[in-house]
Amino acid sequence: MRVMFGSRGCARDAYWLLHEVRHAAGDDRLDAFIAADGAEEIGSRIRDVRIVGEGAFFAAHRDDRLELFIGIGTSALRQRVHGKCRANLPNARYPSLLHPSVRYDRRDGATHLGNGIMICAGTTLTTEVTLGDFVHVNLHCTIAHCTTIGAFSTLSPGCHIAGGVVIGEGCFIGAGAVVNENVRIAARTVIGAGATVVQDITLPGTYVGTPARLLVPA
Repeated sequence: MRVMFGSRGCARDAYWLLHEVRHAAGDDRLDAFIAADGAEEIGSRIRDVRIVGEGAFFAAHRDDRLELFIGIGTSALRQRVHGKCRANLPNARYPSLLHPSVRYDRRDGATHLGNGIMICAGTTLTTEVTLGDFVHVNLHCTIAHCTTIGAFSTLSPGCHIAGGVVIGEGCFIGAGAVVNENVRIAARTVIGAGATVVQDITLPGTYVGTPARLLVPA
């Protein structure tokens, strides 16, 4: 059985990504979307795929072996959902989805990709790039050499990450943001759309502008 946790914008994008990755092999089916209990969309459908509540799904499929994708755009929520799924669906596995247009160094040991990763069309990773579990990389991003992105982090469309960057766990990088070379960004930091990060960020919070400056502490 193959399911997607999420039922809104990111989940729809992820469903399309699944189609793009698996359609050629005739294996792009999705059996259900899972929504949080109480969500108004429960009982409706996305492209003929049913949306079910998490409580009922967990009770019915606790012992099943599942392919599970997490189509949640917010880093912190994606991490919480993963914890909930681990507790209630212990036999689930979390495949990664890389659009066929994604370019990365395929030589042995050159790229390290965790579980549950989603990388959308038009993205390029160069070499010696490491992505932690459940990282989401949206459309047309670039990630240069020797960069590490922590688990559950999100890159919005059009981000450009220079070489030697370290992005901590659970960060959110807004659309069109740029991170200069050899910069380190603390875990659970939010970088606003269009911002330019030119120096290390050691205090988690929300940063905006060029150069990026602290707007709201975490």
